[in-house]
Amino acid sequence: MNILVTGANGQLGNEMRIVSKNTTDHYIFTDVNQVEGLETAYLDITDMEAIRKMVKDNEVQAIVNCAAWTNVDACETDEKLAALAEKLNADAPGNLAKAMKEVDGLLVQISTDYVFGKAPYNVPCSPEQKGTPTGVYGATKLHGEQNIIASGCKYVIIRTAWLYSEFGKNFCKTMLNLTATKPQLKVVFDQCGTPTYALDLAYAIETILEKMKTAEAQEKLVGIYHFSNEGVCSWYDFTQMIARISGHTDCDIQPCYSSEYPSPVTRPAYSVLDKQEKVFLIVVDNFRYDQWKMLAKEIGDMFDIDENMYMSILPTATQYARNAIFSGLMPTQIAKMFPELWVDEDEEEGKNLNEAPLIQTQLDRYRRSNTKFSYHKVNDSTGADKLLQQFSQLEDNDLNVVVINFIDMLSHARTESKMVRELANNESAYRSITLSWFRHTVLSDLFKRLAESDYTIVLTTDHGSIRASRPIKIVGDRNTNTNLRYKRLLPMPHLENYSRNAVQGQIKRVFAGHFHRRETLAVPGGVPTEILPAWERDGEIVVLDGQLRSRCGFWKELLN
Repeated sequence: MNILVTGANGQLGNEMRIVSKNTTDHYIFTDVNQVEGLETAYLDITDMEAIRKMVKDNEVQAIVNCAAWTNVDACETDEKLAALAEKLNADAPGNLAKAMKEVDGLLVQISTDYVFGKAPYNVPCSPEQKGTPTGVYGATKLHGEQNIIASGCKYVIIRTAWLYSEFGKNFCKTMLNLTATKPQLKVVFDQCGTPTYALDLAYAIETILEKMKTAEAQEKLVGIYHFSNEGVCSWYDFTQMIARISGHTDCDIQPCYSSEYPSPVTRPAYSVLDKQEKVFLIVVDNFRYDQWKMLAKEIGDMFDIDENMYMSILPTATQYARNAIFSGLMPTQIAKMFPELWVDEDEEEGKNLNEAPLIQTQLDRYRRSNTKFSYHKVNDSTGADKLLQQFSQLEDNDLNVVVINFIDMLSHARTESKMVRELANNESAYRSITLSWFRHTVLSDLFKRLAESDYTIVLTTDHGSIRASRPIKIVGDRNTNTNLRYKRLLPMPHLENYSRNAVQGQIKRVFAGHFHRRETLAVPGGVPTEILPAWERDGEIVVLDGQLRSRCGFWKELLN
C-alpha cells in the first residue's frame, strides 16, 4: 500500500517514520516545513490541486493526516490565526477526504479531545458523544471531522489526548526542562486527562492501515474511534511523575487552580476518552509459566499473543494476590478503604467471596460505574458448561471475569493423591495432563468463541511457579504464616484475534494497568504479612517500603 503522511515533521509524524520502517508498505512523508536530515516532500494540504497531483503521481491509497494548527491560545485572540486554524484544521481535512473519495482510498484523521468540554461531565467521553468545544481550536477540529464525514470517503477518525514524545513540543518535554531548572513550579490540578505516548498511537495507526486493506474491513470499520493510553491524572500528577522518573527531585512542585493562570480558552476539565474496549479477563489459579507456554502454542493460531514483563511482590494467599488483581489495590489499601470486603487470614470466613464487589470498587474509582461486567468462578466441567451456555449474554458486557480453579486443584491433588503423583511423576507428565485437560474441556470451546469475538482477552494468574537457577532465601519471624511466598512476575499474555479487526468499536491497544501475571518462587520460611516490594542484599531479601507501578504509556504511581 502507498501511504501518504502529512505533518510528517511533527511529533506524531516522526513516530510514524519509526513505525514505517517495520512494514512492507511504501510511505511518502510530507510537510510544509523542511528539517535537515529528514526526507520530506513539500505538500500544502490547503491546495486541492497539489493534493490531487501528489495522490496521482504516487498512486496513494491511504492518507494519514497528522497536520494541524495546534496553538490553542493564539487562535482564540487573533482573528487571522483563527481563520488559519479553520483553514488547516477544517478545510484541509475536507480536501484530503475529497482526494481519497476520488480514488476510493482511505483517510485516517487525527482529531482531539478538545472537541468536548463545554458541557459539565465527570465520566469518559464516548465516540458517539456530541462535540461541545469550548474554543476555536476544538471547534475547527470538529468542523474537520464533519467535513470528512460529509465527503463520503472511507475514513477512520481517531480522537486522542495529551500526546507526548521525544519529538516536537509537548508538555512532557517542557516539564522536563522546567523541573530541571526551576526551584519551584506551580501546575494545575483541576484539569484531568490521559497522557498518551505518540509512538503507541503510531503503532495503532499502523495496525489500522494493515487491517483496512480489505474492502470488507473498510466497509465495516469506517467511523470515529478514541485512542489514548490507560489511567487518569491531572497535569500536576503528570508533572510529579515526570520529575520523579527523571530525577528532578529538587524542584518544589505545587498544585494550583486553572484560574491562577488565566487563559483565553477554557480547556476541558475532564479530558478522558472512553475507548469502549471490551475485555475478557481469565484468571487461572496457580498457573505455572511452563504451562502457559504450552497453552500458548495450542491457541497460537487463533490469537495474536503479546507478552509483557512485570515485577512485583505479593503474598500467595487469595485475599492478597487475587483480591489485589481485582481491586487494583495493595492489600493494606483494601483493608483500609473497604474493610467490609476484607477478610484477614486468621478469620474462618472464605477469602474469595468478595471478588465481584472488589471489581466494582475499581470501576467506581475510575468513574466506570456504567460498565457492565460479569464474574464467574469455574470449579468443574458443569460450571464450564454453564459459562459457555451464557456466552451470547456475556457479549453484551464490557468486562467479563472468569476464575478457573482446575490447575490449582490438580496441583493440590499432586501433593495429596498417590494416584495423581503416579500419573504426574515428572514435570513433563504434569504439563501433559494440563494440556489434555485444556483440549478436552469446555474452555477450549470458550477460546474458540472468543477468537471470533471483538474482545481483548487478558490471561493471567494469581500465583504459580517457575524453576529458579538461583533460589533466594526470605527471612521472617518464626511465627509468620508460611503460606506467604515470594512472587516474581513474568510475561502476561494479551490475546488479540487474528480474525477480527483492530478497530471494531474501539482501537485495540492493551495496556496492563491492573491485571498482572504472577509467578511464584517457593521458599522456606515466611515473610511479614505487610509485605511490599523487596530488594536483595547479602543473599537475603530485605523487605522495604516500596511502590507498585503500572505501565500506562508513562509510569503511574499507585502507592506513595
